[in-house]
Amino acid sequence: MFRGYQNIKSAILIIYLCFFTITGCAVIQGRFIKTYESEYHDTVQASSDTLKNLKIPVTEEMSDELKTVINAQRFDGTPVTIEVVRIDRNLTEVSVRTGAGVVPDKRVSTQIHEFIRDHLTQQSKDDTKHTGNIEAEGIQTAFDEEAKQGITEENLDDATAQEIIPDESTTDVIDQKQSKGSPKLAEIYTDSVFVIFFNQDSNALTAKAMGKLDRVAEIIFKSQQVEIILNGYTDSYGSPSYNKIVSETRANVVKIYLIGKGVEPSKIKTMGYGAQNFLATNRTKEGRQFNRRVEIELNNM
Repeated sequence: MFRGYQNIKSAILIIYLCFFTITGCAVIQGRFIKTYESEYHDTVQASSDTLKNLKIPVTEEMSDELKTVINAQRFDGTPVTIEVVRIDRNLTEVSVRTGAGVVPDKRVSTQIHEFIRDHLTQQSKDDTKHTGNIEAEGIQTAFDEEAKQGITEENLDDATAQEIIPDESTTDVIDQKQSKGSPKLAEIYTDSVFVIFFNQDSNALTAKAMGKLDRVAEIIFKSQQVEIILNGYTDSYGSPSYNKIVSETRANVVKIYLIGKGVEPSKIKTMGYGAQNFLATNRTKEGRQFNRRVEIELNNM
């Protein structure tokens, strides 16, 4: 009977390994692994650029001609490790590990891999243009368009760009379909304690935001049986995967602050929706400021 049990375990292990061999990716010892048809140094650069774009500070980097290990840390202290291994001249293996345990945060790891892939795709297209052999291949990604315009949510609102007039076929249509209401609605939301706004290029809470959250915490304590839902949103600029991470990050910043005020973590649920449910137009700096926000819902349990 014991031998039969061991045979079953061995069969399951073989099936598991075969599956990930076929799909080209695997989760091994807490790492989410993918193989890319790209040159080693290009892949290392794409990995570094991804962490920079996601604003995940690098704490340590060790590199030689065969392997590079990049250690970083997210705003909430969660460690992120990217390992790039040279397999062949134009073949590299990349593993992404998030968290301290053996079970990875596959969602975040997948998003990081998407950014690395997009960077490599863009690099390949740039190299093709440089040699004069321009070919129309692959899918036009959101990163491509951002590279052309030089626009993301985080660099859009510098002092030289008070108003941006993008392609009307994109931003205007999105504004019309997803706006919650008239511009006056955004003004009403400004002083609401249940809407937290974020400055450009920042996940930090402002003094006004912390004052609002102090009042929210008081309301929660008066209503003991309450569920808190934190809904994060961004403006319309940036790739969908990038905006999703930004909105989730800001929702978690609010969560951490409320926990610090004594709110029970089990009562708080965070959601990141990215570029959705705009309060105002994305054509102006002021409008985009309204759209970079976290809305707080309190529901009776």
